[in-house]
Amino acid sequence: MEETPYFTLYLLYLSAFLLAYIVLDVYLKAEIYTFAKKVHGPKAYPIIGSNYIFHTKERNYLRTLFNTFDQYKLPVSLWNGNQYEYWTSNVEEIEDILNSNKTLDKGNGYSKLALYLGDSLLVVSDKSWESHRKLLSKCFEPDVLEKFISVFYDRSCDLADSIAHVDQNPTQLILRCTANMFFGTAGLGNIIDLLFIQKVLKASQHSTEKMHNPFSANFYYYHFNPEGRIVKHNLTFLKDYANRIVAERKSKLIKLKKLSNANETDYKPQALLDIIIDTGLTIEASTNEMILFAGEYFEMIGSSLQGDNQCSG
Repeated sequence: MEETPYFTLYLLYLSAFLLAYIVLDVYLKAEIYTFAKKVHGPKAYPIIGSNYIFHTKERNYLRTLFNTFDQYKLPVSLWNGNQYEYWTSNVEEIEDILNSNKTLDKGNGYSKLALYLGDSLLVVSDKSWESHRKLLSKCFEPDVLEKFISVFYDRSCDLADSIAHVDQNPTQLILRCTANMFFGTAGLGNIIDLLFIQKVLKASQHSTEKMHNPFSANFYYYHFNPEGRIVKHNLTFLKDYANRIVAERKSKLIKLKKLSNANETDYKPQALLDIIIDTGLTIEASTNEMILFAGEYFEMIGSSLQGDNQCSG
């Protein structure tokens, strides 16, 4: 009975602290709250915000997020606890945000996407964005750009000439380069290369007159090693590399399954990328040029990157 007054006093102090915290938070974020009310989104509650919509298991986080976007239509307001997140696909708004001189925080929700997208440009921290932005901004200063413009021109001409001499739709190359930027593989990693290998294996098993068989004597695979040098690999390396990557992925999926009793098929880091790749392949198939990284194609591109050839005309 003697402990009751102390417990009551403790509750009073705790209640006063929480009330003061909420009042201060509302005062400091008055503009944010006013803005958030104008944007559609799930209802937010004190302390937890709108995190209750993500009560599902982590593997379904991306699906829940997309369902929320479909339900409320972008732009969408989300509250990660007391932190406000504004999700938009408007190009002009994104440009304004990236050009802002204020320190920007990426929502904590992005860390959940790493399971699907890997550690890449899409999920990189705001500090990394800021450092890259500062680096890129300096590169586009007039005096610096003037020194490199001739290099950009020469390399662009070399690449254009290499592509022009190959009877292939350049969609796949552009697709791969773009995906490398957003998914952070840069020719060194797992998602893009594994998909590339899977597509090549599938293509080689169903080779027709309209599809070049990539398993030929002149097939090579290029990537940049950590020292920045272009490394050329033959088919034997490609097969060994494929087996190693597949084994590593299966091992990771088994561990994830043990941790959450989930189905292995629920874990597909390449799920979103599959859509992108398949779209590119569909475009190529419609032109009857479904040639998956023919050896001489990459050989010429690799040579153009290493060589000092000048662009004529």
